[in-house]
Amino acid sequence: MEHRERSSRGPAHNPGNDQAQQAQTGKDTVPSGGSPRHRTILVAENEATNRHLMEQILRIAGYETLSATNGREALGVLETRHADLILVDISMPVLDGYATLALLREQPAHAQTPVVAVTAHATNEDRQRALRSGFTEYLTKPFRPRDLLRLVERLLARDDPS
Repeated sequence: MEHRERSSRGPAHNPGNDQAQQAQTGKDTVPSGGSPRHRTILVAENEATNRHLMEQILRIAGYETLSATNGREALGVLETRHADLILVDISMPVLDGYATLALLREQPAHAQTPVVAVTAHATNEDRQRALRSGFTEYLTKPFRPRDLLRLVERLLARDDPS
């Protein structure tokens, strides 16, 4: 089981990526509301391009990111690292998003952690199934960087003790 972690240290970005550039400049992407206060977000996504894009948007906004390519890897990352929020692709190999969520909710340490379904399955039935299954929120791909950041900020703000 291999996993990589990303740090929010430094404004790393890909100059050819328009969405990440928008996130860095703040144009139409970064919601108001202050600093992320060193919050950590796990991105579990098997498609490398989507995973890197989400990580880049989050890092530019000041979040630390952890990375996993499937549900089993995500659970392994969480054995040694804490995540304040988890973004999970529904359609992953090895362990899909629903199975990952079920195993997370069985663990006291993750029973209340916000978990967002990130998916291309965009019907109302797909959304309702995900929310009934226990996902905290649902984000449809493709998404705009500002939509991802607003969702993350809203979910973390309700968990913020300050």
